[in-house]
Amino acid sequence: MDWHRPRLAILGETDADLLAFETIPCQAEVVAILQLLREGREQEGSAPTSRRTPCWITLACQDATHLNSGESLVSCVQLVKALDTGSRPQVVGLGVNCCAPQHVEGALTVLREGLLTISAAKEVISAAKGSERILIAYPNSGEVW
Repeated sequence: MDWHRPRLAILGETDADLLAFETIPCQAEVVAILQLLREGREQEGSAPTSRRTPCWITLACQDATHLNSGESLVSCVQLVKALDTGSRPQVVGLGVNCCAPQHVEGALTVLREGLLTISAAKEVISAAKGSERILIAYPNSGEVW
């Protein structure tokens, strides 16, 4: 939370339409992001970080079902559903990035089944106004490090 808090304070002062939390490798960081977003909502109107700017979170995965940390992709979906609640979720999209292309389809299936409220046809900002989330995917180009 200490690492993300000052960045959110700065970004909260902008007119950004969407914030992207990308290449998140572990559950602890997902929890930190979600707690900071909740903190901002609770302070709504009293601090720059309170802007309800929609965001998405993309996870760095080692395969179709696990984060780079080895933790379950399903458990991250459950965290988002549990901690970003209300009639207008702030996390409008969830996805994967910085992963091998062959894992994308399986990972998106896991995310889709976990969220149950995804409409990939909706635009990102439109999704922020409703209760649906979109899926995001942008894998590596296939190189192996």
